[in-house]
Amino acid sequence: LDAAASAIAWGVFYNSGQTCHAGTRLVVEKSVEDELLEKITKVGETIQPGDPYDPKTAMGTIVDKTQFDRVINYIDIGKQEGAKVFSGGNRVEPVKGGVFIPPTVFRDVSFSCCAKCR
Repeated sequence: LDAAASAIAWGVFYNSGQTCHAGTRLVVEKSVEDELLEKITKVGETIQPGDPYDPKTAMGTIVDKTQFDRVINYIDIGKQEGAKVFSGGNRVEPVKGGVFIPPTVFRDVSFSCCAKCR
């Protein structure tokens, strides 16, 4: 599960999740769901956003305020539709004035939930 969690996390969070090939959905066998989500979250904690000019930064800013607002809106819609934020899902500001969202993981997302499509 460690290798799977690392591959899943990097596949989603690479380039702040702003690539057309970023993974957006994960279907998990119920018997390993909690353990896998914990492991993905632990990997996500190592990919925290920061100053994009700092070589130690693994995740930069959201491209602009418009995209940031769009992402926050989808997170809010997901919560309204019953999805639970397992980790992340909020604005952080490691660099003053930046538009950053840490790696965010939902759980219990219904097949009709808008957030799963974004």
